[in-house]
Amino acid sequence: MKEAAGISDKWLCRNVAPNIAASFGNEVGAILAKPLLWAAYDVEWLERLSPEIKHRIISAFIWLERVEVGNPVKIVEIIAMEVDGVVSLVEMIVNEEDGGDRIRARDITTDSRQWRTHVFARLGTTAKTTNEIQTLQRLEFAEMKNRIRRLEERIRVL
Repeated sequence: MKEAAGISDKWLCRNVAPNIAASFGNEVGAILAKPLLWAAYDVEWLERLSPEIKHRIISAFIWLERVEVGNPVKIVEIIAMEVDGVVSLVEMIVNEEDGGDRIRARDITTDSRQWRTHVFARLGTTAKTTNEIQTLQRLEFAEMKNRIRRLEERIRVL
């Protein structure tokens, strides 16, 4: 949650995810309410929410009178990892000052297994970027093939 939003877990459970909190408890309700609240303020995801949920969330947030905040939820990359049977969450923080080339993890120790998990997570992000580049190259190759085919057809006509 953005600090300026001033939203507590209790508020999230009561106003954003009351049924989830009632079914699974306030801890789970608060966790699952955050992406739901984010979706209510995101243009792409807003259309995917039911009108009742959308109205309930936005109305409750308006009552807080936090006009300057915009979307009250900040997106962060979280990596779940397990070390010796203990599951922990690590927030990945991109250093904006160097153009996003460096990433640091908040609350990560020098334990080699945790560091290895961090490196593998970064590799996963790199793999996703590589797949996007490959898809773009395939599209460009298909376009180039179409252009060559059309050019060959025109040459045959002449």
